[in-house]
Amino acid sequence: MIERDIKKKIKQLLDSYEGKVYYFMPVQVGYGATTLDYLGFVCGLGFAIEAKRPGAKPTVRQGFVIENIQQSQTPVFLVNDDASLNNLRLWLDWVINGVTVGGLSGSTARNTGSRTRDFNTFVPAAPKRHLPGAER
Repeated sequence: MIERDIKKKIKQLLDSYEGKVYYFMPVQVGYGATTLDYLGFVCGLGFAIEAKRPGAKPTVRQGFVIENIQQSQTPVFLVNDDASLNNLRLWLDWVINGVTVGGLSGSTARNTGSRTRDFNTFVPAAPKRHLPGAER
């Protein structure tokens, strides 16, 4: 399986959530800032996906992008096989339907925040800032 096959599976998965998931596949042409293969939103939460062939790892530059995105408390998924694609599917179901995964519901995950080291799953924490003029 090559990266193109992985991207096709990711696209099929994201398209299956018609109306619930918005995603964009930026075309990298060498100008401006670099990013990952997919940027998307589900239920008000952003996410990013980097597709790789099985066994491949992100480049150093992609690793910096992943770290920068995660610093913004946004989930990043490295998809390089069917298992990691299933992790993405489970997270999307978790956020959309509040499905219980690993003892946490989607609503709990949106409010607590946790992350693993392998970029395969990340649960964003709810923002703790208040907008100027907003009631507390």
